[in-house]
Amino acid sequence: MNNTIKIPSCLLITAILAGCGEDSSINVKEAPLPPVQGIFVDSPVAGLTYNSPSISNGVTNANGQFDYFRGEAIDFSIGALTFPTVSAANVLTPLALFSTDTVFHPAVINSLRLLQSLDVDGDPSNGITISEQAAQTAVVTLAEGQTITDYFSSDEFEANVNAWLADAGSANSTLIPADQAIVHFVDYIFKQYNSTQPLAFNTADFSGTMYNPLVQGSEAIITQLMLTPVDESNLSGTFSQVVGDSETVTGRYSFLFGNRVLALISGEGELLQPSILFLALIIRLITPIVFVPQAVQTHWQHWCLFVIVMMMLKTIF
Repeated sequence: MNNTIKIPSCLLITAILAGCGEDSSINVKEAPLPPVQGIFVDSPVAGLTYNSPSISNGVTNANGQFDYFRGEAIDFSIGALTFPTVSAANVLTPLALFSTDTVFHPAVINSLRLLQSLDVDGDPSNGITISEQAAQTAVVTLAEGQTITDYFSSDEFEANVNAWLADAGSANSTLIPADQAIVHFVDYIFKQYNSTQPLAFNTADFSGTMYNPLVQGSEAIITQLMLTPVDESNLSGTFSQVVGDSETVTGRYSFLFGNRVLALISGEGELLQPSILFLALIIRLITPIVFVPQAVQTHWQHWCLFVIVMMMLKTIF
């Protein structure tokens, strides 16, 4: 007797499908996102220690680069000297550390002086490298209630730093001058990131004849500057200065200090007095023209103290 039990195929398929439909759980652990890479610049600064919630005791590399995670805060330090904490970003400068957009903030100026003074080879144009010796030597003592921003802004900052700078393994034994530090930073930021400071010239406006009213002795006169750019950027070219109907000075011109200074280099090598160029096309803008003789044009930055004073006069107009 054959007792074979036949199960309809449709029921078998239904059972299999029901089994496949049962709930199941699989644990999937996603890999963490990689850090983002930023850069700390005066020039790119190597040798800065940095810390964030996710990264401890990192050190900026030869290109000034550091790792960070978006949304985190980060602080940079040189030994015991820790800069203010700031939100991490792909490019950070002393401007960001001290929450300002002006390079003339006292804390920014002193931080620029410090970073450039600590450069091992003393040439920040090829990058800034801070040695381990600097980290071991740097000290900071805050007075009661004094913040690190107050410390960098204080009149005693230079004396405090000079007390240990000679033992920091750099090419400088004292802090470099403020004007030298400012000029380097502004020129670097402008060239690398096309970032201008307030009151920068629009170089496109500088072509053809410009008029410069000034007082000579007790007499008010108007001189003419005829500018001939070498290319469409208008960043440099040749000029002739005319008083009345006679041509008095010819030479070359170029924009410096992040396009905030128009430097005129006379062909005769005579050092002329700086004057102030008033342009109707730039409302209430005051800026110096710097005449630099051929023999000392590489030292034009020594005029920048004059430049800085004149630019600050903008605040009272």
